[in-house]
Amino acid sequence: MRNVAQWIARATSKLCLDKDPSNKPFDLRVGNGMKMSGNVKMDQDAIQTAVNTVLSGSQTILPLHREESAVAVSGFPSSLNEFGIAQLFSGLKVTGVVISNDKANVTFATKFLAYQACELNHKKLDRYHTLHVEPLSEEVKEQLELTAK
Repeated sequence: MRNVAQWIARATSKLCLDKDPSNKPFDLRVGNGMKMSGNVKMDQDAIQTAVNTVLSGSQTILPLHREESAVAVSGFPSSLNEFGIAQLFSGLKVTGVVISNDKANVTFATKFLAYQACELNHKKLDRYHTLHVEPLSEEVKEQLELTAK
């Protein structure tokens, strides 16, 4: 068994070593010898957007295609990403956030949660930002009008 292990180690070493004697034993060379970049720092927002685009397709489509449980949100700080906007609705189950320019479409698990989110309309986030929440569904709009009377 020991001889087999030594033979495998020598054979692997021959495969991995470059003809250049400056290379150390067991260095693995991959590619055609061109220099490759080392570590590249990627922004978390860019990663999240890439994953969502690959998994979900177009960014313009509402998550889960559920307009009855979606609201349009504006007035939030521009520094917020999808997760930060979802945090504005703590206690409500957010299933998706799509940001475009200074607005976002937030989708909730149910239309009742969308109704509750609309109650946060005109909420002061700080002295510069006031949250504006408008339902995309006609049914939720009607319910808001009924409760406003």
